[in-house]
Amino acid sequence: MPHPTAADSPASQSPAPDYCDHEITGAVEEAFNEVWAVIKGNDQPGSEAETECERRVELSRILAELVVAGITDPAELQKQALASLGLANLSQ
Repeated sequence: MPHPTAADSPASQSPAPDYCDHEITGAVEEAFNEVWAVIKGNDQPGSEAETECERRVELSRILAELVVAGITDPAELQKQALASLGLANLSQ
């Protein structure tokens, strides 16, 4: 039976990020609010194919994927979320 090595032990692996850390949740909240303001500020009358709830869920999903990828800077989250939504050239 093989013996476990130090490389096999959980202590040698990087700890999983704490996605509930106040810095991360604050960055996500800030980015969400900024991106949502851009979305709402650029709505065209009669152009809502999705409900507001669906749009909020999509923005939340995008931000969550970015955080899981390691992006936690609010400005970078905002920039990349806007790009994902095709709104990179819009700003407030």
